[in-house]
Amino acid sequence: MLDDTLDLYVCAGPAPLDVIAQYTALTGRTDTPPAWVFLPWKTRTGPVTEDDTFEDMREFRKLNIPLAQVGIEHWQDIRGSYEFSKQWWPHIDDLIAKARADGYRVHIWHFPYMNAGATTHREGVKRGYFIRNRLGLPYQQRIFHGIATVVDHSNPRAAAWHAEIVAKTFHARGIQGVMTDYAESIPPDSVFYNGQSGLAMRNAYPVMYCEAMKRAASSVLGDDYVLYPRAGVRWHAAICYRAVAWRSRYGLGRRRRIARGRARNAQRFDLRVPGARFGCGRLV
Repeated sequence: MLDDTLDLYVCAGPAPLDVIAQYTALTGRTDTPPAWVFLPWKTRTGPVTEDDTFEDMREFRKLNIPLAQVGIEHWQDIRGSYEFSKQWWPHIDDLIAKARADGYRVHIWHFPYMNAGATTHREGVKRGYFIRNRLGLPYQQRIFHGIATVVDHSNPRAAAWHAEIVAKTFHARGIQGVMTDYAESIPPDSVFYNGQSGLAMRNAYPVMYCEAMKRAASSVLGDDYVLYPRAGVRWHAAICYRAVAWRSRYGLGRRRRIARGRARNAQRFDLRVPGARFGCGRLV
């Protein structure tokens, strides 16, 4: 709720661990994830296809690089359609089955927007499940790759509808991790089902979104899943398997944190282990 009062919280400690305990008591503490979450995982970004992911699974095992998860990004022709691209991911169920047979979990990139042209978009407009403009119409905005609407998670029916779509598309297939991304594109002049403005809902909305995604996963998988809310900094680098093999073994053995930064190249690579990120590429 917006008002003219500034709420100030002081975490006084006195010890650093006391500060952390006080802060997390205020903001909320994460649930303990399954043990496999703490093992290394990898994803690519950009124009990635299922052949690239099959290659990752094959090469990491071939080179004895420790890896427990592989990721899928940019998997739809129309964002928010919840239909895997037949060009990029024509055998998605076979890929997931192969991953599980080889000891991998699969995680996927996701956001709460639905682009015009998708069946889900038409259904959401018909049911009134998107945030609205001041005229009471679905708030259309250009987020990326087209005109999109935002699922209104302040509406319990909309949240349940979205969670059901996610549970069927991801978790019933065997996908156990979701990177919950891009929940911050809330127009300040939009209007939510609960009567609040987009400005007032700017910080509350990502929490509602992640709570709905949590319900979607737990409805199918129980506690055997993980959500990866988006972080502000990521490591991108070109694929270079043998360098990664050396770096990952060195890092795991030393328990060292490799500098986190940003790198760009023709292809991108992201390998993550608890407390460290590894890659090979040119920093820019």
